Amino acid sequence: MLAVVDDGDDLPRAWVPLPEIQARAGSAPQAQLQILARTPTGSGAARDVLARATESHAVPLTGAIVRVDTVDDLASTLAMLRGIFFGVGAITLTVGVIGVLNIGLASLRERAEELALRRALGARRSDVAILVLAESVLIGLLGAATAIAGATGLFHTLVPALWGSAGNVGFPLSAGFAGLAAGALAGLAGGAVPALRAARLPIATVMRA
Repeated sequence: MLAVVDDGDDLPRAWVPLPEIQARAGSAPQAQLQILARTPTGSGAARDVLARATESHAVPLTGAIVRVDTVDDLASTLAMLRGIFFGVGAITLTVGVIGVLNIGLASLRERAEELALRRALGARRSDVAILVLAESVLIGLLGAATAIAGATGLFHTLVPALWGSAGNVGFPLSAGFAGLAAGALAGLAGGAVPALRAARLPIATVMRA
C-alpha cells in the first residue's frame, strides 16, 4: 500500500506501512528510519510519543530529536515585516493627507469667488463645506484606485516572474479595499481644513470681485 499525503511540505512524501519497510530493509543493522513528528508541546513530548510508538513495533529509537520547523523564526520575521509595512503605510497616509490638504487650499484660493457666490445665491455653509469635502474625498479615492491598479499590474507581472508557478495567486481583495478606505480617510483628513475655511468665506468676497 502506497499513498501520497499533503503534509505541508513543498515536496510530496510517500508513506508506506512499517511492516512493508521492515520486510524490505531486512535485519541489516545499517537500516535506519527517519521519523518526522508534529507535536504542539515541544521536542520532549515528541520523544515520549515516538518512544511509545517505536516500542509497540519493536523499532529502537536512536539518535537525537532535532526540531526542524521554523515556526518561531517565521512568526518573528512576519511580525517585523508587518511592523515595517504598517510604518511605511502610516508615512504614506500622512504624505497623502498633506497632499490633499495642499490641493484643497490651493483650490480654495482659486475658487473663493465661486464659493462665495454660491453662498450669496442661497447655499448654506454646510452645503459649501460638504462640496469641498466631497471633492477632497474623491481625489483621495482616485489616487488610491490608481495606486491599486498599478500594484495589481506589478503583482501579476513580478510575482509569477520571480516565483514561477508558485506565484500563480490572485491579488488580495482585502488589500484593495484597505487601500480605498485609506484613500477616503486621507481625503477626509486632508479636506477638513479647506472645507471649514470654505464654509467661513464671507459673501462680500464676490462683491470685491
